[in-house]
Amino acid sequence: MKGRGFSDQALRMLQEELPEFDHVMQMMPIRRLFQFWKEDANLCLMTMVQHPEHRDVDYILSIPYVFYLPHAVIIKTDNPRVSSLRQKAAGTTVSVEHFFAARNLLFGTMADRPLGRKLDPVYELHRAHMHIIERGDTHSLDGLFNMLKHGRVDYLIDYPFVFRFYDQQPEYQGLFALVPVTENRDAMIWASAGCTRNAWGETVIAAINRAIVRLAQRDDYRQLVVKWHAEKGKEAEYWHMLSSVIAETTATEIPTKDAPARASGQP
Repeated sequence: MKGRGFSDQALRMLQEELPEFDHVMQMMPIRRLFQFWKEDANLCLMTMVQHPEHRDVDYILSIPYVFYLPHAVIIKTDNPRVSSLRQKAAGTTVSVEHFFAARNLLFGTMADRPLGRKLDPVYELHRAHMHIIERGDTHSLDGLFNMLKHGRVDYLIDYPFVFRFYDQQPEYQGLFALVPVTENRDAMIWASAGCTRNAWGETVIAAINRAIVRLAQRDDYRQLVVKWHAEKGKEAEYWHMLSSVIAETTATEIPTKDAPARASGQP
């Protein structure tokens, strides 16, 4: 399924809606991207997350183009340490504290990646006493799922659509389980594109905003987001909410002037 995950396909569709730009793809760890943003390099990333309190002054965000179902714990089904922990918890969801507080478990995560505003405070509360393995390389996510497969970490925390992607791969299919988390069960995570906070980034984000409005009118985009993100049986409800938010943010976030294809001296 290389190239056929949600973000790959959504990015290609976004690029189709921006024919006035020359698009250059670069692979890099998220930590390096944040450093480039601090250095005022002109770069964008499609998979940023909206925060109620936008704390980073180095990048600006587009209007939302999709919302993710909240983070959940991902375990290997035949790992007795995490399976027993899951069985002891009551109800259909499990408090993430059961995992963070377990001193015999190894947590695998990508360096500098937030877990969302509901889970980050709980993570910081327990972090000093946890056993954590961080990956900061370009292929961090593949590496973490391989470590989970071979028992080198006990659990990951990620979005349901990420779990779904790996569960469809022959080498992982049926090995993992997704455990919903009590703390964020009602959360919705709005995703946006992010670009450098400078004049170049402002004009590019303006163009991306208009492209997102056009994306929301495409049947192939609707099919893509519903396939990867909507709960089964709630596809129409999901799309109504997403398209309504895009329409509501359009009036206040989209300027009238188009972005230039590139800033002087920049790729």
